[in-house]
Amino acid sequence: MSPMRAFPFRIWRRRPHCCYPLRARIFTPYCRVQPPGGISGATAGTGRRGLPGGIGAKNTYPDRQVWNIIGDGAFPMTYPDVVTNVHHKLPVINVVFTNPEYAFIKNKYENTNKNLFVTDFTDVDYAQISEAQGAKGFTVSRIEDIDRVMQEAVAANKAGHTVAVDCKITTDRPIPVETLKLNPKLFSESEISVYREKYEAQYLVPLREFLEAEVLESHIK
Repeated sequence: MSPMRAFPFRIWRRRPHCCYPLRARIFTPYCRVQPPGGISGATAGTGRRGLPGGIGAKNTYPDRQVWNIIGDGAFPMTYPDVVTNVHHKLPVINVVFTNPEYAFIKNKYENTNKNLFVTDFTDVDYAQISEAQGAKGFTVSRIEDIDRVMQEAVAANKAGHTVAVDCKITTDRPIPVETLKLNPKLFSESEISVYREKYEAQYLVPLREFLEAEVLESHIK
């Protein structure tokens, strides 16, 4: 049995700017984005727009399959709107990643200070909460169960139901691409070794090597 890993590659290897492998694993096999359309990513201050955005997207494109990929820091801010989906017959697939913490904030604190404040909270059964509002709820906590659960979720959605999939994930931190420590011209061998071990970045190489392989000049000395 393999536990559900959060953002880092435990089962899948880390790559720069690929901080959400589990999300990609769940999302990409079941949904193909076609224009006009797209995926709205989150950088900061976007926690409340996921569920309402899904409602708006389904209302605008009623014949399309709509996914709302959201964390458990943001979902509680608007989960009463699940009943809005149900009431107005706007079925959306909501995938909630549960690792009971504000990981985006907590991870940034690690780079600046240790003064953590209200970044951890209690685990909640979001599948049951959604069921209470008339949606179909699913819970998954093992990698081995992802395909089966997502197939059931998609089938329920195609049958006209709003869906919530509560994905229980770990609190592993995503690789901080803004502070990559891979370049031997900038960091010591021990620093690079510690970084690779902590973030399972054994297969990553510094950008400088790609540039130099293409006979391009790197300004990193």
